[in-house]
Amino acid sequence: MKKSSGLERFYKRLGADTGKLWGSGTMHLGSSGIRAPLPRWFRGAAWQEGLSDRQIQDIEGRWGILFPSDYRLFLRVLHAQKRRAAFYAHGKGRRVIDKGWVFFDCRKDEVAIRGELERLPERIVDGIRERGLWLNAWGAKPAAAGGLKRRIVELVHRAPPLLPVSSGNYIVSGPDPSPVFSLHPRTFEFWISAPTFAEFAFREFSPYVSPATGTRWEALLPASRRKEPVLPLWSDLARWCAERLP
Repeated sequence: MKKSSGLERFYKRLGADTGKLWGSGTMHLGSSGIRAPLPRWFRGAAWQEGLSDRQIQDIEGRWGILFPSDYRLFLRVLHAQKRRAAFYAHGKGRRVIDKGWVFFDCRKDEVAIRGELERLPERIVDGIRERGLWLNAWGAKPAAAGGLKRRIVELVHRAPPLLPVSSGNYIVSGPDPSPVFSLHPRTFEFWISAPTFAEFAFREFSPYVSPATGTRWEALLPASRRKEPVLPLWSDLARWCAERLP
């Protein structure tokens, strides 16, 4: 029987512990020991079954990308959360207000993933207009709005492909491991939120569990030993935001 890697044990432990958490309906508030109600979209949530290697290869072929190994393993072990929509009363009916924080389902969320990718150049253009963003490496800045957008679309297409793993969070095709880039669309803050996808998953879920559970997860999480890759466009954007935005 093949022995599980530390990273695989990390994902399995994270899946088991978050499953219990979502079933309990309460979460920990840091190290205080105080428990509070879970956000509505987490209550009763569950992980889907992982994907097969063949399914993962098909998804890579469809999008023309290569997954970093830690994200590929995540897809095999956990993949995505089942949807839990939250509602509030609105007149005589109910309106969906949030589907919660979830990883994209690589098989079923093609419309949402494609929408994230299509909006990315527009969000960069918004950052140029609102933040004064422009890099010398991009050449002369087009004066007309149409020319500006065409130049940004060209730069995005020439850069290593991104793939959204959730709304506003992206991995990069090629480097292994890949950092996770995050984008705040309203303020145009673009930053590296984690050096690897596995660490990104840890950071996203650890605030909801007890310190002891978080420590057990961290012990299974492989250390990131490789130097952060320099990626055309994406590294430049993250550096510009880190140097100039509060």
